[in-house]
Amino acid sequence: MSRDALLHAIAAAPEDDTPRLVFADWLDEYGEGRDRFHAELIRAQIELSCLPLDDDRRAELGAIDERNRHRVNFRERYHAPPCIGWRLARGFPERVEFNWTDARKGRLSEADLAQMAEAIERFPIRTFAGDLIGRSRERRGGLELLAEWPALARLTALEATSGIGMYEYSDSFELGLRALAESPHTRGLRRLRFAGWQLTGDALAEVAYGLPQLVELDVFQADGDALARELFDALLGAPLADRLERFGCAWSDLSPRAVRALLDRAPLRALAFGVPEDSAEGVGPLLGAPGLPGLRELRITGEEHGFNVDERPRDRDRRVIPYLRELLASPGLAGLESLSIRGVALGDTGARALAESPMAASLAELDLSLCGLTDAGWLALRPLLAHGRLRRLQIGHNELTPAGAEELASWPEYGRLHALDVGYFTELEDVGRALLKASPNRHPFLDVT
Repeated sequence: MSRDALLHAIAAAPEDDTPRLVFADWLDEYGEGRDRFHAELIRAQIELSCLPLDDDRRAELGAIDERNRHRVNFRERYHAPPCIGWRLARGFPERVEFNWTDARKGRLSEADLAQMAEAIERFPIRTFAGDLIGRSRERRGGLELLAEWPALARLTALEATSGIGMYEYSDSFELGLRALAESPHTRGLRRLRFAGWQLTGDALAEVAYGLPQLVELDVFQADGDALARELFDALLGAPLADRLERFGCAWSDLSPRAVRALLDRAPLRALAFGVPEDSAEGVGPLLGAPGLPGLRELRITGEEHGFNVDERPRDRDRRVIPYLRELLASPGLAGLESLSIRGVALGDTGARALAESPMAASLAELDLSLCGLTDAGWLALRPLLAHGRLRRLQIGHNELTPAGAEELASWPEYGRLHALDVGYFTELEDVGRALLKASPNRHPFLDVT
């Protein structure tokens, strides 16, 4: 088969790895120049997509991915249009993107969609991601154009943001959302991500009713408290609540009672939400929720949205969340694989409680950034390395020192880590980083950032 025929087969069956692997073999046999790097990248990314989070092959394959993604200039090599995303997944682009901040573009147009449709025909694209502006007095909004776009029927994910919506004379995304709900081209969408100032619960409810395959929803709203009441009323009143597998609203403060109501209905595997400041009940309502055992990813955000990562954190940058330790100790979370409680006043005692919790044996990814830890806290996590599955750890913006780094570097189980993010603006500084990188126990592919 020719290169073009193989590429057509990949675009026609985007979920099938076999055409991609056949193409990798073809590149090894008939390719030239940097084609062998692309072949290696295809195989590495496909294998990565299938491995458990704690598989030690992930670190080596991740290094191959990082090395080769910069060697494969996909757009130039395959004459791809600039609208395709630069990141490759399983060896090929998976997104078309639109950015209104590009001075050459402005609002989404029919010409932009025509170029994207051509890219979708040639490559295994499954996501549209773009900064869209709602309807103005003069013209339709971007979501309305998308709703009429036949190529949307080939996509499974839509990510729409409205970065300057609050400054525009616009009627919101409401008409666009309703157009999506009624469009014959949106029935295959499984994931939606909306962000901006132009969302309403009523319009989201229509989407929840109108997209029968939808199972993933991620929403960011500047006025999170106001949206929470509308959003959860909309979700809980729609059939979507009975099939939702992933829900994210990490940067909005949501009522834990509303989150509990969703957990009682939806078969969630991933959940992200923010806890309101000064909430007396904290995450208490989540205790005993029947949906907890199904979760594999949990993200609870307490971090102040205005925290500047270029400054040393202060106590006010972390929120106190009542009943958090009780939730972490819940047997219902024993199967959790990924946990983030960024910006929460966990402290060293909370870290020790986490290390003794039922989830300690299953966690493969952990983010405790901005949690008020000292050396005693992050070193208390040793059981997660010694007896658990922990492979990726983020502990930036905590009070870490070179002495703590030296002790961590001396542990034999330190070699199990694939990625370690220690952040900046701590006492650790370059001395501590050097100790971590020079450790004889360090995994050969460990990425310390």
